Amino acid sequence: MPVRTATPPVLAPVPAPEPAAPRAPGIARAAGCLIGLGAALGLGSAPALAQTAAEPATAPATTAPPKQRSGTAFVVDASGRLLTNAHVVADCARIELTYGDGRRVSGRIAVRDPRADLALLEGAEPATAVAAFARAGARAGDDVIALGYPLRGLLAMEANVSTGIVSATAGLKDDPTRLQISAPIQPGHSGGPLLDESGAVVGVVVSKLNALRVARMTGDVPQNVNFAIKSGVAQAFLRAHGIEPAMAEPPARRPRTADVVQAARAFTALVECATQTGALSAGASPTVAPGPATGPAPLAAAPALAPALAPALAASPAPSFDLPVRCVLGEECAPLDFFDHGEQRDFACGQRAAPRSVYTRFALLGEHLGRRDLAIVAAADGRVVGRGESGLTLEHGGGWRTVYRFDTGTAAVPVGTAVSRGDVLGRLTPFKWGTSTAAVMGFAVTKDGRALDPFRPDPSTAGCGTSVDTRWSPAAQAALGYVATAVLDAGFAAKDLDAAGLQAGDLPPVTRESTHLSFWVRRVGVRAGDRERVEVLDPAGRPVGRHEFVAETARAAGLLQIARRNPAASWAPGTYKATYTLTRDGAELVSAVRELTLR
Repeated sequence: MPVRTATPPVLAPVPAPEPAAPRAPGIARAAGCLIGLGAALGLGSAPALAQTAAEPATAPATTAPPKQRSGTAFVVDASGRLLTNAHVVADCARIELTYGDGRRVSGRIAVRDPRADLALLEGAEPATAVAAFARAGARAGDDVIALGYPLRGLLAMEANVSTGIVSATAGLKDDPTRLQISAPIQPGHSGGPLLDESGAVVGVVVSKLNALRVARMTGDVPQNVNFAIKSGVAQAFLRAHGIEPAMAEPPARRPRTADVVQAARAFTALVECATQTGALSAGASPTVAPGPATGPAPLAAAPALAPALAPALAASPAPSFDLPVRCVLGEECAPLDFFDHGEQRDFACGQRAAPRSVYTRFALLGEHLGRRDLAIVAAADGRVVGRGESGLTLEHGGGWRTVYRFDTGTAAVPVGTAVSRGDVLGRLTPFKWGTSTAAVMGFAVTKDGRALDPFRPDPSTAGCGTSVDTRWSPAAQAALGYVATAVLDAGFAAKDLDAAGLQAGDLPPVTRESTHLSFWVRRVGVRAGDRERVEVLDPAGRPVGRHEFVAETARAAGLLQIARRNPAASWAPGTYKATYTLTRDGAELVSAVRELTLR
């Protein structure tokens, strides 16, 4: 389940600046400058088949001008924060944002993640319009619209539009984080929104195929092979840094493309960046952005610590974290799912990771689902640096932060408060999580603005299981344990349940007069191909309900139930027996039995 909140964001960490990447040579400012554009972009010598969508700067032959680049960004929350590519704002000393209505303001980098090639910018003004993301991922053949500010200084000053289709749902070398699109893009499109036909965001424009290099390899020039970061990856990045993306509602009818573009221009902005060697000048052309795409990102699901930063991680004072919830694991609460290392792989190489989640999530269990007194506590000494209706951010020094997702209305812990390990931050109660209400809490760890798995914080390490540099304390690690596939809890209820009702603890007891009898099971770590079977027998041994199926996809955690309406005036007295089994590769792996006696 994706991590979501519909409330104001908690503050996100700001990463340290990184060294500038080498720049491509400039081209002369002239009417015929497009003739030399391919050579200036370094297409002939680029080591990869893809290049980022950015443009070289113009450069007088006699002086060294300010290094500049431009790209595109779009607004993602009401406070005016914008999403763009990390390569657009690499080593920027100054950033200017120009909106479609002509407003021009200064911006700054809030978070920059080169591995995901995404960055979050803070503008000086609240948003007048906010982009909304599509609720479903794009499919091959879907119509798409790319919006951006390409070839700054050459083309129109307004946001340019190009249209096409989704050519494939993977990028170079089957990169699962990318979409391949036919919509033409040019230098300066980087960071712009890719929209579906209704105007919902389905991706972030990022790169194009290095056509000249491919032509030398194959003897043919490829056409309209461009790439965008999938919206799911972008949403995970935003949620990791305290922003819940707005989600688009399906339109009553398909709007005209011109209307979609007009609406999107209101939340799309030109980004102009001056590096440390100079300042911005109006109308200048940007430099080429660093980092051509070379294949799948090492961590498709979430922002990660780059391997090059691993020595810094070891050298920094790294805190250890106790459990962020005060409960008996396995009885009152349990870990629901874990940080996704890509393709729903958790730290132990199991499949108990919610897609693209950077959280370790804890849930109330069974009879405790209705409780409202379990404490959420500080996992380490720190200071509150961010607060929203559904989350707190604590700072622990050395670039380390922790994010706690819960209903902060259960406790008053204002920004600036110093907290000690074990201090109560709030209570584990149902709150709005995505589109439903859930009695869960999420715990995330970041270092220098990058989300890390506390079980395995250095993604460059190989293998499975908790790594030697785990950020969990020995006591927390011992309590957490790990089971790849299990039944968390199971029981009966007098209603047809959904996941929201279960998570919120809405489990009315069954009586003989109840209109429904439901048997539910919450299981974790289901893999594709697992055979699941659930059955309820009445006191005479006759089936009340039976269901058997083969799982088509992996599921980190989920609810399975059989619900039956009372066939008579009342349920027969006696003991009802319910059984759940999960079979893998022909062997029974997990089972659970529950009994209900009605008098």
